[in-house]
Amino acid sequence: HVPRIYNSNLLLLLLALIVITILGVSRYLTTLSVYLAPLATAAMLIGILLESRLALLVTALLAMFIGIDTGSLPAAAVGLFTGTVGVLAVARVTRRWDLVMASLLVWGTNIVSVLVFSLLGQDALDGILRDTLFFGGLNGLTAALVAIGALPFLESFFGITTHIKLLELSNPSEPVLHRLLTEAPGTYQHSIMVGNLAEAAAQSIGADALLCRVGAYYHDIGKIRRPRFFVE
Repeated sequence: HVPRIYNSNLLLLLLALIVITILGVSRYLTTLSVYLAPLATAAMLIGILLESRLALLVTALLAMFIGIDTGSLPAAAVGLFTGTVGVLAVARVTRRWDLVMASLLVWGTNIVSVLVFSLLGQDALDGILRDTLFFGGLNGLTAALVAIGALPFLESFFGITTHIKLLELSNPSEPVLHRLLTEAPGTYQHSIMVGNLAEAAAQSIGADALLCRVGAYYHDIGKIRRPRFFVE
């Protein structure tokens, strides 16, 4: 996957756009609190749109930059922990519920990380509550929500088919699949069966099971033009 990214100017542009945007936003937000750098947003977007290992590398580099820029080791550590959890949480997204769980994990990790470093710093109680409940909770929640909200626009603009997009394409209410269901129901049932077989085969060899399943749903889509020519 990584050579594919390095050899594509469009994907490199996407990577640069995410990194520059996060760095620019962080320069402003960290003046309010060192715990407000939205590194989890970059981690989740790169993990979903590009590649998980690349996302981990970029997260580590961004955390290092935040630590240097703010002069705060806790800020760098919190960003690294939260970003890493974000990447791992979206690495195997196969259902929409997985995105919700990823958001909750990022939110919880950010709060716990901020709480730990606030206690280690022996901050006053009001400072601990402010950093943990407000800045930590706000950053963890908004980072995940912004990442999820930006996904459809980035997918469309850069022409990337993520697992989230594949889940949408597998919905029977998708216009083309709905036409197949209503105009060629036999072919639709056949495609569903092929999808189940393809998914099982892909899982057994470690391939992308979701991609195989959704591809199978559409493999006979051309039969819509002359559905009466085909009998299951």
